Amino acid sequence: MDLPDLGTVTGDVTVSFPLGDWTFGATQLQPAVAWPTPCDVRLPARVVPTGAGRWRLEPAGPPGKYRIDLFGRASGGGDLVVAFALTTSVPGPMPDPRANLSAFYNHDGTPDNYGTFELGIDHLRTTPREAGARLTILGRDGRSTYELPREVNECRPRGEVRFRAEVPNESVLRAVGQAPYTIRIDLELDGKRHSASVVWPRDVSKEPDSDESLVPIFSPALR
Repeated sequence: MDLPDLGTVTGDVTVSFPLGDWTFGATQLQPAVAWPTPCDVRLPARVVPTGAGRWRLEPAGPPGKYRIDLFGRASGGGDLVVAFALTTSVPGPMPDPRANLSAFYNHDGTPDNYGTFELGIDHLRTTPREAGARLTILGRDGRSTYELPREVNECRPRGEVRFRAEVPNESVLRAVGQAPYTIRIDLELDGKRHSASVVWPRDVSKEPDSDESLVPIFSPALR
């Protein structure tokens, strides 16, 4: 029920692990409790390999007490998750805003949206009061536009916003035809408009656990 607690730290934390060929990542959460919830503040922390089975964990965000979730993965298979608490005494870097689009998946060689389009924005400076999003998909045989309503959820960390539309895959494929798909995203946050364009499957994220998502880069940049 209680997290191991490193106490107050004034800088980076050294992580050691006795096996080679592993990669690590970390997420900071507040409050620092044993059982996190979707409402918790979540910040990515840098984990930098330093050799000889050691990594440097660089805490992010304002000073405070955090839960750290540390994720490890072996290139040949295998993973681990550990959690502990610490209190930072100096400010760390804040992550830049980041968008994530779940549009299509490769289902036995056929594009499949599993019945939904989902767009998430994280790490905005503030949570927008008003927000809207629209996808325009251009395929080999046509074009179609879909409004993505904002998900209303009181349990959402500051700076996060989510959009979701339920759209049957069959209707999408009838409208746009075969891949590749050029997807334009039009986003409006508190009256300010942003746009981005990605191509599926060319721009699918290569990050572990990305689940074939796309990472749009908006212009003007999100703040």
